[in-house]
Amino acid sequence: MVRVYLDWNIWSSIKQREQRSEHYSLLYSILNKNKKNIYLPYSQTHLNDLLRSFSKSKEAEQYTYEDLDFLSELSQDLCLHYDSVNKEIKPIIFNARQAFENLEKNVSMDFDLDRIFSGHDDPVLDNIGKSIIKLLKSVPSGIDLDSQSLGTPELSYFDNFLVNTKKENNLYGVLKDMLNIINNPKEHSKIYTQSRNSNIERMKIDTNPKNWGEPFNYLEKTALKNSNGQSFKDVIDLSINNQSKRTSQVDNFITHYLSLDLFGYFRDNQLSNLLDDAMHAYNGAFCDYFITDDKNTLAKAKAVYDYFNISTSVCSSSEFTNILTNLKIVDKLSPGELFNCITKAILDSDLILEAMDSNNNPSAIYKIEKPIMSFFNRLQLTDYEDYKSIFLFKKGGNFSNFMFWLEFESIINTIVQIFGPDYYGNSSFTKEERLEIERNEWKGRTWVGDEFNFTLEYDSNGFGLYTQFKLRAELD
Repeated sequence: MVRVYLDWNIWSSIKQREQRSEHYSLLYSILNKNKKNIYLPYSQTHLNDLLRSFSKSKEAEQYTYEDLDFLSELSQDLCLHYDSVNKEIKPIIFNARQAFENLEKNVSMDFDLDRIFSGHDDPVLDNIGKSIIKLLKSVPSGIDLDSQSLGTPELSYFDNFLVNTKKENNLYGVLKDMLNIINNPKEHSKIYTQSRNSNIERMKIDTNPKNWGEPFNYLEKTALKNSNGQSFKDVIDLSINNQSKRTSQVDNFITHYLSLDLFGYFRDNQLSNLLDDAMHAYNGAFCDYFITDDKNTLAKAKAVYDYFNISTSVCSSSEFTNILTNLKIVDKLSPGELFNCITKAILDSDLILEAMDSNNNPSAIYKIEKPIMSFFNRLQLTDYEDYKSIFLFKKGGNFSNFMFWLEFESIINTIVQIFGPDYYGNSSFTKEERLEIERNEWKGRTWVGDEFNFTLEYDSNGFGLYTQFKLRAELD
């Protein structure tokens, strides 16, 4: 079972596969046939991609909804939902078209602060809006416009954004400037790229990032020693701390991603694309694979993943098609075949740890190259006096600490196919179990055989979904 995040350019190319390279048709065929084992969650960033180009013309609207229906079909409506209040990703299952319509209702692509808070037909609302504007104007921005730091080359591009703040140095002016950036992405892309390129030239950074080696090490050693003597890491840490009182995972990731572009690592030409690509890469860090055909996004995502030791694999669509072509997904196993897979894993896999447990029972952990049941990639074998314990789990290494209930369903149904109904007579995954999972109340499953006991459990704070065999006889 594999979780894959596709950049929007991949979704679009798969949908238009007949007009694109041949491998997109092969990729679609493999993904479509393996929906029980390959999961393709979408995100709000995908919807933002569509919303940016959305138009009210009948033809364009129809095309957008075709995109959304395709997204819904192939993703099975699995969504990596970004909770902006808690700054975290949550797994939900929500129709893509409905999610887009909700987003469209709540997001205007033409913000104007005065229009938002004034001009209402209702005089009461109009007076409330004017009072809010008055309040915003009474709150200082906290920006020292006379500070010499604003005149430094590193922040010269930022100075160009402060048109309204220079007129009124208060919260109202700052919000006007922020909304101006949102409304005029092309204009500010030009300001950003010009200032970035000027800084790169001034700092004499190698314009060929392929010569850098590990990019963050390169920047730390050579790229930045500003007037205050701060290193690259100092500037990044200061930027993150200034964003909020509580440093979040997303703040840390996005800041490091954007910093690569700011100092010339596989530079983008459009600011809006850069921001979306950063968020796509962040969403990808909750999956096993992040697939993109944008070479700039691919390079920056890989660099940030490596820097934070995120196990997510980044690759192009053609590379991923080759991976899937060689990936043998086994849908059905007999009990004998399963135990043969376990025996083979013990004999052939890399032994990564060998020790005694707390009761002096010998224990060993193996890294499984070909995951058992297309999911479990670690095996722990412990010898007790009268039985062996085989513990199967998945070593993640990415940002994800959750599972969609569809993923639970796939594993449970696979085990039912192998061993039949569990000890309590439960067969395939049930609606009741889905509700228990959504409430974090799922109690697991147990199977009892003549030669073994087998349990399937979930630890939300540790191993995730795991299995344990207690064998009363030696493996053949």
